[in-house]
Amino acid sequence: MAAIDRTLFLGNATQHRWSNATVAVPRMLGKIALEEHVGTTVWAKHGITPPANEIAGLGAQPFTGPNGEDTLFRLFDIPSRLASMDNAGISYVIVSIGAPGIQGISDTANATKFATEINDELYNTYVKSYPSRFGFFATVPMQDPPAAAAELECAVTTLGAKGAMINGYTEVLNPDTGSVEIQYLDEARHEPFWAKVASLNVPIYLHPRAPPVSQQQIYNYANDSRSKYPRPLAVHTLRLMITSKNTHPLRYYLRTNILATLSGVRRLSTLRCTLDEMGEDKVMWSLDYPFQSDQDAADWFDGVEGVSVEAKKKIGWGNARRVLGIGEVGDGGWVDGEDFL
Repeated sequence: MAAIDRTLFLGNATQHRWSNATVAVPRMLGKIALEEHVGTTVWAKHGITPPANEIAGLGAQPFTGPNGEDTLFRLFDIPSRLASMDNAGISYVIVSIGAPGIQGISDTANATKFATEINDELYNTYVKSYPSRFGFFATVPMQDPPAAAAELECAVTTLGAKGAMINGYTEVLNPDTGSVEIQYLDEARHEPFWAKVASLNVPIYLHPRAPPVSQQQIYNYANDSRSKYPRPLAVHTLRLMITSKNTHPLRYYLRTNILATLSGVRRLSTLRCTLDEMGEDKVMWSLDYPFQSDQDAADWFDGVEGVSVEAKKKIGWGNARRVLGIGEVGDGGWVDGEDFL
């Protein structure tokens, strides 16, 4: 097996991607990552397409400077993505579009049209071309829940989508008033969609996005993901649990219906708290490429002490294979064959 270079992998070397990178750790192979974003000809996170005036509160701010140029390059460049995966010991990735995604397109007809086009493109560009390396989360137009249900069914049964990614709340244009309304997934109008999710038995990845502009006063930092992303996502998840028709305690839903990923997590106490509350079978590894470094996330997870080898295997790939129905997509284990914890 070829040696893995654990120095920081920069690709086109224009973005500083911080990493400890001071102590070589045995590389854990076979990892599966779930929150990995791509660009498409239909949708680009920076707001160039679709038209920026349809993305309420986002504006038309393209990625600028070396950092933005590098990120934009990585959103679209497959060879550098594969090289980064290999260097980090990642066998398989679930690709998706980033926030705000289709949920930020207030016109229902356009959202429905774009969702179908994006799903077709993700399948043809990634899954069909690299079936052993990529799966995808479908994009669904929650502006029209029955249409979202139909799109999910088509994406799962025809294209092999592993579920869907929904970027938080949905913006919907009210044709009578001309105003944009904010809708959350616990509202009754979404029941047809959730019924389809249950019948297909696929997961929904609830991805964070910045809160509506009208609700941002509490946040001190403009466009700062550390403050704007976690709290609205947590509240949205809580809404889904407390508005359930069932009468179980909240912890029941947390342990039964909810799973968590480690995107952005580099702290053992956070990981252990999540494992204690949710259980080893409910946590999966992830990282948020290209907005975070594959290598930094892998260096931390592969080398962190205080979590058992068996738990790492579940988090690194076992839980994802079970939940998403992924077959054998690479050798699990370590680059030198050692169980080193």
